[in-house]
Amino acid sequence: MKNLIKNEVKLFFSKKNLILWLLFTAIIFISFKFIMIENFKNYNLKQSQKYEPYFVNAQTNANLLNEERKINNKEKNLEKNSKKPDQKKIEAFEQKEAVLDQIIPYWDDISFKSMMILDAYNSKYNEFSKINSSWADIDHNLQEIYDNKIDPIYPGIFLNEKSDWTSRKLLRVADSEKLNSKINYDYPTSTRALTYFTDGKEKMFTILLIIFVILLNFDMWSMEFEENEGKVLFLLPFSKKNIFFSRVITRMLMTLVMMILSFLALCIVSAIMYGFDLGLSKIYLKDSLTSLLNYNIDFSEAFKRYEVISSIKYLAISSLNTILFVLFIFSAVAFISLFSKDLMISLILSLFILVLILNVSSINPLNPFSYYLTDDILMGRSILTTDIIEIDRPLWFFILIEIALSILLNLISLLKIKRG
Repeated sequence: MKNLIKNEVKLFFSKKNLILWLLFTAIIFISFKFIMIENFKNYNLKQSQKYEPYFVNAQTNANLLNEERKINNKEKNLEKNSKKPDQKKIEAFEQKEAVLDQIIPYWDDISFKSMMILDAYNSKYNEFSKINSSWADIDHNLQEIYDNKIDPIYPGIFLNEKSDWTSRKLLRVADSEKLNSKINYDYPTSTRALTYFTDGKEKMFTILLIIFVILLNFDMWSMEFEENEGKVLFLLPFSKKNIFFSRVITRMLMTLVMMILSFLALCIVSAIMYGFDLGLSKIYLKDSLTSLLNYNIDFSEAFKRYEVISSIKYLAISSLNTILFVLFIFSAVAFISLFSKDLMISLILSLFILVLILNVSSINPLNPFSYYLTDDILMGRSILTTDIIEIDRPLWFFILIEIALSILLNLISLLKIKRG
């Protein structure tokens, strides 16, 4: 058995497979350099462009309120100094003054802090601490305004959307020390980089991973049968069962080792450049997306509707699901290679898997080729262009199906080997 495994390892690490591995690793690093890092460099500019109109609204609100207070005071004083002061009017002016005195400090501070954030976004330096502390102050003021229901007339209270504000607050409560990376989702720490390649949101990288698995293994059985070496293989002094499992398990593990080594290299490089950031958190809904878009939701109800998941837990789940999905694809490719017994047919049929994945638009419990969408599984829904598809299956359901399909395909292949 040991000799069989040694031989399989030697066969697997052929020139072709080593070149494929180097290309796969190179593409990952090129993507990291020219997509993730470039997105990070453009992040501040995007944030500045996104929030500037809302910050201008905040400044306008502050100016309007201060002007309104001046006019109110002027009219109150005129009424007091009139020949016949109307006490009811004076009381109305004083009540309005009290409301304005309550709200103006909040909007003045929001206006001031928003300008600080814009300056920090436009700075050539990474002023995360200034951005984060300013956002925390702004969100505190918004909370006070919202809780006291004292701002029914001025627009832009949530500075973009209430969902943005709620998410910031939930994340801050979840992990107050790592806010910079929570606000900047493009910040390419090792955790974020690995998540980028494993959570299924970027279909391009799923396709890259599947192509890598297919090209490594499409000739797993078909090459030997095409060259008539398959008959010789089964004449060796080993049982067909041992031959089958030594090949399948060895190739399966070596495929995973190559994949993990590539991602490990990415993890080390991104950690050296940008750190690990294991505390970053993500927001997920417990019920449906409608609550996220509901402007009338009370913040006191937020934790009932939202679920905060740490980045390390999210990465662990997405990595596990990616590995299981790869094992399912590997089993399908091995199955095709065994039954086709022809290199070209095996390659074509294996590449058809890519077509099935390319046609996936949302997670579907009946379509195992959609199970790479870990983010959708955790969120409990898929967002399409015009629709929101709710998912009523837990994570373990998808994991069990992937495992069951992998086992089933390999059992059928084993029966085929035994029957010759």
